[in-house]
Amino acid sequence: MTTLPLYPFLGPLWMPYDSAQSAKNRNYYATKEFVEREKRKALTEIDHKMEDKQLTYEQHVREQRLIEAKYSPY
Repeated sequence: MTTLPLYPFLGPLWMPYDSAQSAKNRNYYATKEFVEREKRKALTEIDHKMEDKQLTYEQHVREQRLIEAKYSPY
């Protein structure tokens, strides 16, 4: 209740912080989505190679582990 009358005065002070936090959140989720898309693309590529008999099962598992490690957040 007390913040509503103060908003016209304090709002402009709060806006830069709020905008920075919003940009940070958008960048985080956009990056997360991009990484997931690239990971799916790489996994699909090695799946197709295995279907075309260009990779053995063991090679596929090795490649899959490398991809999982590459796109892992840790």
